[in-house]
Amino acid sequence: MSCCALMAQRMNGGCDMQAFLSYPYGVDVSLVAMATRDANWDLVDPVTTSGLMLASIRNTIASADAVIVAGGVPGSHDSAALLVEVGIALGLGKPVLVVWEESSAPPSGLPSELRVSRLSLRNLDALRFHIGVFLADVVAGSRTPRAKVPTRATQGDLNRLATQLDRLQARPSITETDFVRWIEDLFRAVGSKAVPSPRPNDRGFDLVVSAPPSSELDGPVLVEARTHWPPGDQLRRVTDRLANAVASERAGLGIVVVLSKPAKPGGAWLGPPSSSVSIFSANELLEGISSMGHLPGLLPTGSPPEPDE
Repeated sequence: MSCCALMAQRMNGGCDMQAFLSYPYGVDVSLVAMATRDANWDLVDPVTTSGLMLASIRNTIASADAVIVAGGVPGSHDSAALLVEVGIALGLGKPVLVVWEESSAPPSGLPSELRVSRLSLRNLDALRFHIGVFLADVVAGSRTPRAKVPTRATQGDLNRLATQLDRLQARPSITETDFVRWIEDLFRAVGSKAVPSPRPNDRGFDLVVSAPPSSELDGPVLVEARTHWPPGDQLRRVTDRLANAVASERAGLGIVVVLSKPAKPGGAWLGPPSSSVSIFSANELLEGISSMGHLPGLLPTGSPPEPDE
């Protein structure tokens, strides 16, 4: 089971949470259903009555806590029927995750309120990851549709975060857990939901963060926290491991955030081995958000920072 499925399960706490699974007739969604049940959620199906199929679907969606749409399988003709069910779900204010087969493009003009993840419907680990993040958000009460414009951090939040960062950096010793909590708070200030990765299952990242509102990312952001700049070889291993996690989990981006200040300003770095990983000092990340007010325009640009000697 993926860390995100475990987090959704833990946050559920045994509650009777139910998801409606929308998919085209004849398409195998057994792994989508398995990933949902692994998060300790039940699936609900419409009880059909002759001549009342649409009403039955609407009533079932109304009783569900979330809707998961699976589509894009080559050879299936699903767009029209799926969009009807998506429209019903949005009209009822239900959170919706669209899991779309990566080999095909999703329909154009999908509402911005939808969360869309493109991956293989045969990749159980990736399904557990994306569905787990989505359901953990729902369990936590995060049902606000993604905004069309970036969520701007308030000046009060920025001042508080700056004060907390100064205190963390002034402490002679600090645990990574304290720094991770600060990063969680920072992402929440710009409208993202952050879920910690379970410590016993360290896979190269400490946080799973929902894609920032209005960003173009295809999946969540994986965040690795470091209290000090690693030496060159270690830094390469950190970025390699995070890039591998981004690829295997079908995440949108990986970010390494370092607490200690770099020797001189450097901005963000698209680290090796691919452009899927960026590196920021905590100060650079906070200063960028302070100047722009939000996160999407900050990612990912810049040049590599120089670590402390």
